[in-house]
Amino acid sequence: MTLTTAEALRAVEVLAAIGMLITSVEFLARPTLFGPTSLASWDILHLSHRSRLRQGRLLAYPSVLVVLAVRSAAAAVLIPWPLPAPAHAATLATVVLTSVLLQLRGPYGGEGSDQMLLLVFTVLALTALHPHTSTMRLSLYFLAVQSALAYFTSGIYKAASPVWRNGSALAGILGTRCFGHPRLAVLATAYPAPTAWTARAVIVFETLFPLVLLTPSPALPLFLAGGVLFHLTCAVAMGLNVFFWAFTATYPALAYVALSR
Repeated sequence: MTLTTAEALRAVEVLAAIGMLITSVEFLARPTLFGPTSLASWDILHLSHRSRLRQGRLLAYPSVLVVLAVRSAAAAVLIPWPLPAPAHAATLATVVLTSVLLQLRGPYGGEGSDQMLLLVFTVLALTALHPHTSTMRLSLYFLAVQSALAYFTSGIYKAASPVWRNGSALAGILGTRCFGHPRLAVLATAYPAPTAWTARAVIVFETLFPLVLLTPSPALPLFLAGGVLFHLTCAVAMGLNVFFWAFTATYPALAYVALSR
């Protein structure tokens, strides 16, 4: 099994672009979230900025919808086929700049997937400015280490938490309105022992995930398939659909590093 630097970066880009397109379209489908009567309106969010941002007009409603539309279009263009060098760099930069603008607007409503997607696109944009083999390899190694560190940090945090080890945190999350699942919440509460073992399995998986970088080639697809299944389960159970694309976007980089040993 082999994977070239160009193939790995292209796979990272396509998966990340799908995730960015989904999250942008989700916001565009509910424009009232940014309206003047919403808690996420710029009239409220701008109060958290000590200095008045010059980009204030872009972040206010309805201009913020234009920013989202531009990001959606840029992400969509990246999916079907590779772009010529100048257009490629410009499109990636557009995704990064619009994402930074939206994060400047306010910290509320964001997720870890937003941070991971911004990091991935920033790396891709910088690589597109200097698309040489050494730069591409460095970018893939960086994304692989960042991904492994993200899983490991999450696993260690959960391992240090008694409520995660006994399963009550998982049951509590499933019972929330934002990230919950009513039927699964009932089952998790009714069967605490299986819930605790499920939570512990998540802890073990996340903590040991960096071992993917040392996995032999024949076992690598199985290891990554476990990660895909994990995120699919989270997408169905908790509605974290963008997490699936944000983190699996780093899998080609993980595969590249593992296969390069």
